[in-house]
This record gives sequence, C-alpha cells and structure tokens, in this order.
Amino acid sequence: MRVTLVTGSDAVLRRRMQAVIADERWTVGDAGPGTADSLAAAVSAAARAGLNGALALSLHPSLDPLETALVLQQHWAMEHPAARVRLSDVVTVAHARELRVLLHEGGAHDLDAPEATAQRIEAATAIVVAGGDDPRLRHLVRALNPRSPVLDERGLDRSRYRGILRAPVDDLGRCQGWMLALRGALLSGPAVDVVVFRDPRPFHPYRLAEVVERGLAPSRVGTIWRSRGLVRLASRVERVGSWCTAGEVLRLDPTTMTSDDPEAPAGQELVLMGSGLRRAAIVDALGSALLTPGELLEGPMAWAGYADPFPVWQSAHGH
Repeated sequence: MRVTLVTGSDAVLRRRMQAVIADERWTVGDAGPGTADSLAAAVSAAARAGLNGALALSLHPSLDPLETALVLQQHWAMEHPAARVRLSDVVTVAHARELRVLLHEGGAHDLDAPEATAQRIEAATAIVVAGGDDPRLRHLVRALNPRSPVLDERGLDRSRYRGILRAPVDDLGRCQGWMLALRGALLSGPAVDVVVFRDPRPFHPYRLAEVVERGLAPSRVGTIWRSRGLVRLASRVERVGSWCTAGEVLRLDPTTMTSDDPEAPAGQELVLMGSGLRRAAIVDALGSALLTPGELLEGPMAWAGYADPFPVWQSAHGH
C-alpha cells in the first residue's frame, strides 16, 4: 500500500487533494499522545486485511507532518514484509492568504500559524498552492523547499499529479532551504535573497532581544520571510537554541543538543531568506548582539546573570 500524507490548515483543501491522490481516503483527528504510532498500526492492520493501492491520509493541522512521517516510516520499516505499507509522499496544501502572512502582508490571528505553515512546506515532497497566482508565493515556497515541485491547485487532477516528479520521501527533513543554505547549496537569486550569518561568539540575550524588536525591521534590513538556524545565548550557554522566524513571529526554543554535543555548532548558524535583504545591515545588527571581548573574558558564571527577556525554556525538542 502506498500512503500519502496530506497536510494544511484548510480541511476543504485537504479533502480536495485527497480526492486527486487516491480513492481510499482517511481523516486523522486532533493530535494526542501516540497518535502517529496508533495511525501506523491502523494502516498496517488495514493492509493485512486486504486494503491495497493508494491511501491518502488527511492530517489534522495540530499534527507535525515531519514528525508524523518519520514515525510512520520507522514503524513500517520494522514490520514484516507482508504488511506491504510504505510512505510515498507528504503533500502540503497552502492557501495564498497564509503564504502572504510570511511575506509580511496581513497579520495572523494565531501567532503559531505562520511557523506551522512554513514547517508544513519545508516537510513536503510536493506543495500545492491555492487561491492565487502571485509569482512571489512560488518564490517563497521554493526558497523554503527548493527540491519539491510547486503545483497550482486549479486544474490539478489525478493523471497530472501522478506525472509530477516529486521529491524522494527518504530525504524528508534534510532538504529544507535553510539547511541547503548552510551547506552552500542554496544561494540568492533574482527573486529571493539569502543571507547566512555565522559567528563563534554567544549572543547577549538582552541585546539580541533589542535587535529582534528593532534592528531587523524591514525598513532597516529588508523583508525577512523566513529565518532558521541554531543559536547560543550567553545566559543559557549549556544548551543550543533553535531559532525560527516566519513572517514577523520569532520562536526561540531549546534543542536536545548541549554545549558539549559533537554536532553542536561553535556559535551562531543562521539563515535568513527574503526580499530586498541588505546583508551588511543584517550582519551589523546581529553582530551588535554578540558578546564583546570584555564580556567573553567574564566567563559563563557572569553570563548567567545577564538580563534575559526571552521565555524560559521548559523542555528540549529535536532540531
């Protein structure tokens, strides 16, 4: 059985896409403990009972598509070959109005919505855009996920969908635009600017908050659509942070990496993507938040006492 996950905030668009993909269609409800494991077991049971062909699963917006996909892949890989289930695609359906929020055009009623939209696009093997033909939306989507096709929802039928070369599902989570940029495989183009910021020094948390509030404003540095990366705060130097902005909203969360983790970056590794970005202004703004030579000499015990306006980190998650 070939399983496709269909993600997106709009249930109607998800159902339309399911109909394009497969005759057999399931809807997965709100997230809860063990949702992905339960889903994997249910699909396997259906396959053993004789269900075959293509199955399209509509995921509730509260479910993380990348996390769900990886759990399903792991579950089905450990099963007996007779189960005959494999994940073939993760398709994200995004409406033009939610993409425009990432372009700083219109605010989001839910502050978590822009980040969720960006993550769904980054996790997809194919992206379907509905409700508009603004070329900037395609440029945005391709910057977030350069290796997956971008399709127009209008006129999309099953034969056309099957003829599209989708990104390999085995590369899920490894070909996001920001990751490619850190490896030097995604550069600025005529429609999208990409700036990579690296520095071994930790950020002073208070100065970084001021930079986020004022120093990265579009009037100063250009319009940042999306930024992702790994950061180190002097006041939390024992833990690597995950930096995410989507539109005008910043999330700064802990990762599972500690300072002595062999995979941990020496300092800051940030990728910023957008329109009209001024690299020198961005580097100057972020650079002003780095520890000075004198502050570096003070050491971690002094750093722990620095004013830190960012929310307390309650728990760590993967990066």
